[in-house]
Amino acid sequence: MPKLLRSGHEFLQYQPRPIIPIIRNRILPLQSFMILWGDFDTWKSWLMLDLGWSVAQGEPWLIFGTNKYNVLLLNTELPEDLYHERWTIMTQTRKSCPDNFYTVHDSTIKLDTPQGQAQLSQWIENSGAKLVIIDNLYRTFSGDVNNGVQANKMLDTFNTLRDIHGCSFAIVHHSRKTSYDIARQQVIRRGAEDLTGSKYLANNMATIFESRKVTIDGIDRAIQLIPEKMWFEATPPPPLNLAVVDTQFALVSGYAKGGIV
Repeated sequence: MPKLLRSGHEFLQYQPRPIIPIIRNRILPLQSFMILWGDFDTWKSWLMLDLGWSVAQGEPWLIFGTNKYNVLLLNTELPEDLYHERWTIMTQTRKSCPDNFYTVHDSTIKLDTPQGQAQLSQWIENSGAKLVIIDNLYRTFSGDVNNGVQANKMLDTFNTLRDIHGCSFAIVHHSRKTSYDIARQQVIRRGAEDLTGSKYLANNMATIFESRKVTIDGIDRAIQLIPEKMWFEATPPPPLNLAVVDTQFALVSGYAKGGIV
């Protein structure tokens, strides 16, 4: 897309296209970036799969409304045959199988290279996706995720593909090694500062959610989904306590030990 030079009054007269969000209430506008991060076994991949299913059908995701768009999920972690198990489970629990939700499985693609960018661009073009889910970021990095210059190469890929295809990216990422305060005998929580990698990654995300394992009386498996950054939403939602039942997520009340209350 060409970059146009406009004067102040010319830009004032510019008529932008309506931006219909992926997740409503400006939580994830079209052509923006989101990260969902957390420790191991906090259901990040399942939450993203659930998001993709919801957007493909224009159905609510958790408590958030969505708009219907084609979705592409790039799985870099599990072999295709194993990921098929997840797809089958989701089809059974959601009682649907959206044909506008596309998957591709590639454990070797590196998106901070010209070859990786070109390949992903082709998949987006072929699928017509407006939501692109990357699961996960670390596996798609050829360089050092902690290096700012190399992190910017990845961000350049996302920016380029966003401009070409008008899509949003939702990215699964991991946390740094847990820090512990011995004197207070508690884990140190620094929010998005605990994201693995260069700070440039978090700085350039419009939306950041953290998934955290918590304990809630009467619930076998529970997580807390914490909104840590909402660039475009003036009143971000509160942390959500979620029970995990048959890979589905149900909003629950109760004191969450280990999370933000």
